[in-house]
Amino acid sequence: IKDSTLELELPAIRQLRNILVHIVRNALAHGIESPTERRAIGKPLMGTLSISALEVGTWIQVKVEDDGQGLDVQKLREGAVAKELMTKERAESASKAELLALLFTPGFTTTEEVNVTAGRGVGLDAVKEMVEQLQGHVCLTTEKGRGTTVTICLPARLPPE
Repeated sequence: IKDSTLELELPAIRQLRNILVHIVRNALAHGIESPTERRAIGKPLMGTLSISALEVGTWIQVKVEDDGQGLDVQKLREGAVAKELMTKERAESASKAELLALLFTPGFTTTEEVNVTAGRGVGLDAVKEMVEQLQGHVCLTTEKGRGTTVTICLPARLPPE
């Protein structure tokens, strides 16, 4: 966690904590590879997950970045078709941004096995809802094999709880 001098009101801190729990859980469950997998692909054995926050104009920007496996866009295409969120033709022509946006859809998951921390399709949709309650927005960028970044932008002056 990178040091920040930002100050937030207690209700916003509570909500931000809940948001970060979902994002960090997702990064650990879906992103960071095992030490064996990391060694096999030439990465350091220990994965990195960083959280940073800074003030950008009238916004507070919180980033959660990992150096994990990133997201497989083709798997997102297949998931969109399987969940009947897109036709096969539409999924094939969808942009990377459109496919990544599906991750914020309730029930959408690319995980095949449900376990304690992943696979239920609950997580990023909850993140989006909580961020929007704070009048903010969230976006996700990823590069296969290199990691994922989730960026949350919140108004510097957050609404009351």
